[in-house]
Amino acid sequence: MFIRLRYEASDGFKKSLVYTSLAGARKGAADRVGRFPEIGSDYAASGDGVGTIRVVEGCTLKDLFPESE
Repeated sequence: MFIRLRYEASDGFKKSLVYTSLAGARKGAADRVGRFPEIGSDYAASGDGVGTIRVVEGCTLKDLFPESE
């Protein structure tokens, strides 16, 4: 099972992230947008608005940030 995420920063930086476990994906996503991000319809944004995470495949935003829902 692979979990693919897409990180985008407000300065235009983009990065694809691939994880083999949900625990790894949770940590990687939280490292980039924080543990309690703002949840949109298809993205999670850091509180300061600098970065967003989108799920490409393998899980849902609710799986990544269960405390935020």
